[in-house]
Amino acid sequence: MLRIDAILAPVDFSEASGSTLRCVCALAHCFHSSITLLHVGPPATELRDRLEDVGRRELGETPFAAEVAGGDPARVIVETARSGRFGLIAMATHGYGPFRQLLLGSVTTRVLDETECPVFTGAHLENAAGACHTGFPNVACAVDLGPKSEQVARWAAGFTATVQGRLFLVHAIPSLGAMDADYYRPDGDVGPAHRG
Repeated sequence: MLRIDAILAPVDFSEASGSTLRCVCALAHCFHSSITLLHVGPPATELRDRLEDVGRRELGETPFAAEVAGGDPARVIVETARSGRFGLIAMATHGYGPFRQLLLGSVTTRVLDETECPVFTGAHLENAAGACHTGFPNVACAVDLGPKSEQVARWAAGFTATVQGRLFLVHAIPSLGAMDADYYRPDGDVGPAHRG
């Protein structure tokens, strides 16, 4: 069985991060984990009070710690996770899509790229937050078939076994556009299509 002793939950006070906390609550109960809420902004008493209010509202009676730190959000999240205290980062992504992320950047994308700690995230967690309390029946794990894919798949298998769900490993390949017909035939065989 997989152990997750502590969960780091970054909070930016958006609706999406509040919804994610409901999933964090379910994860913490399932794994018997402690929760630390982290807001990255100017360290100020009012931000800490606001973070604690969000925690009480979204986590109910589930105990949690609240931390406020200054700096670049992605860097602070990654450095906090690197402290070794956390077995999982759970954070929302706003789901802006590739074009908007290109213009604005994405904290979640940077955290995914820079951390070794597993990350629980989703573009539409606000829709799934209520379902989190009933469990995690389906778990999707994206792999790129790179050197760490086996390690990621093993972790996902342990997670899925603990939550008693079904694991779906996903590897997406980019569309080849107009050339698709040359490489993929409708009958499922891969290779150049024969032209008649």
